Amino acid sequence: MRRRRVHYPRRRLGHRQQVPLMLVADGEYAFVRIVEAISRSAYRYRSELAPFGVAGLVFAAGWWLHATHPGAAVPIALATAAVCAAVSVVAARTRLKQHGWLGRRSERLYMAVVTGIGGGWLSAATAFGPTTGRLPTLWAFGTVLCAVPWWAHHRRRARVRVERTLEAWPGVAETVGLAGATIRSAVVDAWGFTVRIALPRGQTVSTAIDRIPAVESGLATRPGAVRIEPDQTRADWLIMRVIEQDPHAEPIPFPARTVESVTRPIVLGVFEDGQPVEVKLRTVTR
Repeated sequence: MRRRRVHYPRRRLGHRQQVPLMLVADGEYAFVRIVEAISRSAYRYRSELAPFGVAGLVFAAGWWLHATHPGAAVPIALATAAVCAAVSVVAARTRLKQHGWLGRRSERLYMAVVTGIGGGWLSAATAFGPTTGRLPTLWAFGTVLCAVPWWAHHRRRARVRVERTLEAWPGVAETVGLAGATIRSAVVDAWGFTVRIALPRGQTVSTAIDRIPAVESGLATRPGAVRIEPDQTRADWLIMRVIEQDPHAEPIPFPARTVESVTRPIVLGVFEDGQPVEVKLRTVTR
C-alpha cells in the first residue's frame, strides 16, 4: 500500500500565516445565549405576545403624534368610529363573512371593541400626551382587557397548535421514513387541518399510506386521525388530512325545527372537515 503524500503550501521567508482568533469571555457568551433563548421564545410564542406588540405600537404612535401632530386627535377619533361601524355592519354583509374573515358575530364584536379602545386611547394620547394623568394606567388595563379574549380564542389556539406541528414536520418526516417530504400548503378548519405534501423522488403515495401509523405516532395524534389520499394534479404529491377532534364520535342532535319548504336544504350532519351535510328533499326542475 502506498501512502498518500499531503502537500502543504510553502511559506514564504519572512511571512507568517495569520489565523483570525476571536476571544469570547464567559460572561459575554452567557449573554449571547440568553439573548438567543429569549429570541427563540419570542418567536415561538409570537401569537400569545401579539397583544403586547400591538399595544407597544399604539403607545409609540401616541408619543410620536403628540410630539409632531397634536391636532390629529379629532380625525383619529372620527376614523376610529368609522372603522368600528364598518367592522360591525359592513363585514357582516360582504364576502368577508363567506371567506371566514370576521364571519362570526363574536369576532366582529371583539374587533370593534379593540378598535374602539385603541383608537380612543390614541386620540387622547395625541391630544394630551401618553404619560399624562391616568392614560398609562388605562393603556395597561386596556391591553390586558383586549388580550384575554385573544388568548382564549379556540380558533387562534388551534391555528397556533397546527403551525407548531408543521414546524416540527421535517423531523417527524425523517423519523417515520419520509425524509425529504415537504409541506406545500396547509388549511386549518374546525376539526383539524389538511396539508399538501410533496414527496421526494422515488417515493409514492402508497409508501406514505403504509406509514400512517408511524405518522400518527410522530404527530402525537389519536389512532385513526390521519387520512392520506393522492393528489389528482401530481403523482409525487399527496393530501394528508389530520382530524384532531372526531365530529362523528357522538351522535349529532337533529335540529327541531319546522321545514318551511321541501325545496330548501335540510342539514343532516357534518363532514369530517366541519362542512354541513345539506340534503334537498325535492329537486326543482324548470
